[in-house]
Amino acid sequence: MPNRSSGGLAVLLLGLQITRLVVAQLGRRSYIDPGSGSFAIQIIIAAVLGGLLSARLWFRYVLGRIIGWFRRSTPEASPSAEEASREDG
Repeated sequence: MPNRSSGGLAVLLLGLQITRLVVAQLGRRSYIDPGSGSFAIQIIIAAVLGGLLSARLWFRYVLGRIIGWFRRSTPEASPSAEEASREDG
């Protein structure tokens, strides 16, 4: 069962905040160190991939719950092993 915390959302929001700060600096025609720019790009990529992974896990969890709900609501077509052994004996 996936963790229900909003960790993926927090990482995504952090990445967006850093992006906003970087863009604000670019608007001022300031110099951005290549190492800082590379680090910011890595954070953005990690935030996007982390968000996609969180969404994937969440959708799997939700679909598993829905499929499990439908499986429980349909009656069994074949008798269980215990019922079959009672009929034979």
